[in-house]
Amino acid sequence: MKKSLASASGKPRQALIEQLRELMAEISVRKLCALLNITRHWYSQHHRPSLNEDHDRSLCQALQELRKDVAGPGSRRMTKARKPDGWKITHKRVERLMHQAGLTCRRKTRYVHTTDCKHGEPVSPNLIKDLPIESLNQCWVADLT
Repeated sequence: MKKSLASASGKPRQALIEQLRELMAEISVRKLCALLNITRHWYSQHHRPSLNEDHDRSLCQALQELRKDVAGPGSRRMTKARKPDGWKITHKRVERLMHQAGLTCRRKTRYVHTTDCKHGEPVSPNLIKDLPIESLNQCWVADLT
């Protein structure tokens, strides 16, 4: 039985496991997974779709409809807009669903100005520009900005 189960693909394997669960209801999931040589993690991931997945699908549709009305809202603004409609959601869930559906906005990259070269103060000359450096530790340089 183990060899036939291991060679089966996802859906036939899942159907076989469900049939065994119905026939042997008294066996725990842990023992069944050990018997079939599969991990409990695989079993839980390939188990029937949960209520959260159905809830996520309907929430994702609601987010897409809201996105059509309002241009570029973020996950927190989308969460606030959905809560009066009766949705019990957090911004983290909305952010995850928006990322999965491709509804996230591209963020502008910030450019940090580290040097102010357009000032009225005199600029110090480069004293070592023409200095031939022939050995180690001949010239030391520091920049105070």
